[in-house]
Amino acid sequence: DGCRVPEGEITYARQRLEELQTARAADQRCARAEVALAVAMAGEDLEALATAIAEALASGLGVDVVAPARKRKAVLETQQKKLQAVQVMARRLQAATRGNSARALTQALAAAVRTEVEE
Repeated sequence: DGCRVPEGEITYARQRLEELQTARAADQRCARAEVALAVAMAGEDLEALATAIAEALASGLGVDVVAPARKRKAVLETQQKKLQAVQVMARRLQAATRGNSARALTQALAAAVRTEVEE
């Protein structure tokens, strides 16, 4: 019938619309992931940064976009390990200070100084 759009054209148009909508959704996901990555990089939350990196990679953002965030994550991990070491040494020093052993206190003090615990 000459009064109707051929079914093949309608099918193709629907497929093309689906492709365009899928591409738009992917672009939006990448944009949201990139913003989340930038926000996480500006903060100090290691878990939030790890999540943002995973989401960025899952969204299709390139490794080159994620690389600075990975570097930031490594810095935060190093800072976290140092902080944990300082906290352990501070607890050790406090325990030795409460005790009666000069040897234990000397060792705790030396270890604390090495880990930069403030006296």
